[in-house]
Amino acid sequence: MGGKKPQPAADMKLPDDKPEAVQILHRDLSTSNQIGMLLSVSNSMAQFLTALTARDPDSSIPGDNKDLTPDWEEGYVAAENTLIAACERIDSIIADDKRWGLEFQTRLEKLFEKNTEIARSVAEKQKALLDETTAKEKAVREAAEASLAPHLHFRPVLFAMGDGTWVAYLGDPSDLSSGILGNGNSPAGALKSFDAAFNGALNEDQMRLVEQIKNEHEKLDSGRTDTIEETGDGKENSQGDGGDSGSKQ
Repeated sequence: MGGKKPQPAADMKLPDDKPEAVQILHRDLSTSNQIGMLLSVSNSMAQFLTALTARDPDSSIPGDNKDLTPDWEEGYVAAENTLIAACERIDSIIADDKRWGLEFQTRLEKLFEKNTEIARSVAEKQKALLDETTAKEKAVREAAEASLAPHLHFRPVLFAMGDGTWVAYLGDPSDLSSGILGNGNSPAGALKSFDAAFNGALNEDQMRLVEQIKNEHEKLDSGRTDTIEETGDGKENSQGDGGDSGSKQ
């Protein structure tokens, strides 16, 4: 069915999609707009009055011009009153000291400085928090990397040399070609050098040594697991036997 679309009631408010931000003009800009508007009105009225007066060069009053109708005479008076009102408005704006003082500007500058200081403080706190988080992440990453260091898993022999340096060595001392060696001015330096050598290019003998040690560790871990399981079964059995003996008594 056709027809007009239903209109909302007078007291019914339609929901707004989004509230618009209120923008407040600076006082100087508002004054400039007001003066510009008043000057535009004044110029229009002045041009209108000039046009009416120019119809009779010998007369400055439209009423003395016999060519003007009463409607034009009323228009002249109305334009003249509008021009006077506009000029009075301009005079009142110019005479208003509050519009031209620096107190408002000074308050704005102080407020801006305060907000800037608050923003700077917030930025510094955010940076400190970010630096702290970054330092924690770095420490966690370094700890994770350190836990994967080869010297922790393969435990090379660490000994001091006669010249004050230290050596970390993994393998058979009688066959240096198949071993992995690191040296430094301190135990930590020797272990760091060992890790670098371990993570570098290894020859076939060194690769064979690494695989051999890995297999030994796996067997050792497997034996420990079997021992723990057997120990647990033994405890359960002994508890069970104890319960049976107690019931027999």
